[in-house]
Amino acid sequence: MVSVVQSALFNIWLKQRMQAGGYRRLLSGDVVKKTDTGGMFTVDDLAIEDPRFIAGEIVYTGPIFGFKMKPAMHAAGEKEATLLRQFSLAPEDFRQFRSPGSRREAILNLTDLTLAEMDDGLHLTFTLPSGAYATTVLREFTRPS
Repeated sequence: MVSVVQSALFNIWLKQRMQAGGYRRLLSGDVVKKTDTGGMFTVDDLAIEDPRFIAGEIVYTGPIFGFKMKPAMHAAGEKEATLLRQFSLAPEDFRQFRSPGSRREAILNLTDLTLAEMDDGLHLTFTLPSGAYATTVLREFTRPS
C-alpha cells in the first residue's frame, strides 16, 4: 500500500509540473541524474546545467517520497514540500513502513525505439526502466493531438 501512495504522489507531482509548464525545463534545485553514469546531483546553476539538459546529458528526477529520499532544493524543493503538506505527510512518516524512498527519472527518453509496419498495424519495440509502463508510452502514440 505504501508503494501505491508513493507512486500516486509521484504522478501528482509530475502532473502539477506539466500543468505549470515546467516539464521541458529545469528548475533551480532539481535533483538530476546523469544519463551516462547514473550519478545524481542538485542543480545550483541553471545557466550551466540547462545546455546539458537540452542535450540529454541529464534528466531531472521526481520524488518517490521516503525517509531517506534526497529532496530537491530551492524552487523545485518547495514544490515537493508543498505536495507533501497538501496530504499532511512528512518524509519521516515513511520510516514506520521501512520505506526509504528514492528518485525516479521524470522524462522518459526511448533511446532504442523501433517501429515496424505490419499487415494489421504497427510493431513497436523499446526498453523501459523500472517504474515505467508500456501502456503510458503507447498512449502517446494513440491519443488525439
